[in-house]
Amino acid sequence: MDPRFQGKYVSSGKLVALKERVICEAQSLLGDQGSSAGVDKAVPQSAQESAIAGPVPPIAKKKKTLASFFVQDATPYSSSFTPRESIANELLSYLKSVCLESEADPLQWWQEHEVAYPALSTLARKYLCVPATSSPSERIFSCRCTLSETKQEPKTKYTGDSVLLSCSCEDPNTKPKDFRWTHVESSGTEVSNETPRYKDRVHTFHKTTPSNLSVLISNLTEEDQGTYRCTIYNKKSTDTKLIVKGCVLTEHDNTKISYLGESVVLPCSCEDPKTKPERFEWKRAAVNETLVSDTYKINDRFQMIRDSPHHLSLRISNLTETDGGLYVCSVNGKQSTHVNLTVTDFGDVSKPIYLIYLICLVMLLVFATAGCIYWKCTRGKTERKGSQLIQSLDDEQDDTYTSVVYSQSYRPKISADEH
Repeated sequence: MDPRFQGKYVSSGKLVALKERVICEAQSLLGDQGSSAGVDKAVPQSAQESAIAGPVPPIAKKKKTLASFFVQDATPYSSSFTPRESIANELLSYLKSVCLESEADPLQWWQEHEVAYPALSTLARKYLCVPATSSPSERIFSCRCTLSETKQEPKTKYTGDSVLLSCSCEDPNTKPKDFRWTHVESSGTEVSNETPRYKDRVHTFHKTTPSNLSVLISNLTEEDQGTYRCTIYNKKSTDTKLIVKGCVLTEHDNTKISYLGESVVLPCSCEDPKTKPERFEWKRAAVNETLVSDTYKINDRFQMIRDSPHHLSLRISNLTETDGGLYVCSVNGKQSTHVNLTVTDFGDVSKPIYLIYLICLVMLLVFATAGCIYWKCTRGKTERKGSQLIQSLDDEQDDTYTSVVYSQSYRPKISADEH
């Protein structure tokens, strides 16, 4: 609707659709102001004839423009046209007129040609009255965003987890566009999928909810720990502290003994069962050969036991003599634990563990036999002492009874004279 351009920079494919939109919107706009016949009433016959016959007479005390001399090219129409046809004729006449100079006032031009283009001039006032600005409209209103002052408590997560860092405007109707998240400790590295460090790990919500500036970071690593800052237009910001707990390896027995053809499990695990180490590796120290890692496995004889995310134990099947040696379990390239494996033959008499078991068994049998003998001897002595004691008591009782009987039998007789 700007007479300085008149659609000169619109492709022919889009111009047809644009014309149809102008006609429909102008007709709807005039319909809101009055009846559909208002277009014909607003354009007197004399004005239409003047648009056909020659230049449109200017408003009193105002100079004619160059475009007014080309109005005679307009397509003629009469009061018998429908409102849509009248608007279409106006548009055709307008597009055939000469473009206004780039420094001229388009609103002044439409005021001077309001009589010739009553429908289009009404539509022009609707759009050209909006003040122009070099800044997007979203930026003007986004300055009103006041970050929520809710205190951000430190967040504690484990490697492999996801974390939601909150940041939002107090007014849900604001639509800030110029905002960003940065990692303070890494010199202000931007937190976005465009940054290699966070590639494909960041999700934002402002596209669906403009006032929500929160960010979701997934598959956390120990390097993600630190302070995160949400900033709007490099002025207002809020910080959130993130703590990421990594794997701390447990101390295990660092010696294992096994035998040819058998299987053995070399232990390795994190102390905290909630940790999920993202990178791990088992190596044979002697040849510095990687056997199993989070992305590699040398063959099926070497397998990780991952019954839980924090378990990193290694199972070696079908042991051979060459499997003996020092093995190293490392996590995230920082921590490591060592296990020394000894592989021997079943027929080897030098197997210390079997000798130890045999000696212990023999000693246990000796102690058990000695205990039984001691118990039996002690029990026999106790029974004999008890028997002798009972026999002695019986003999004493017999002697007493005999003495009493004897004394009663030999009591002297008392004569009658003595009485």
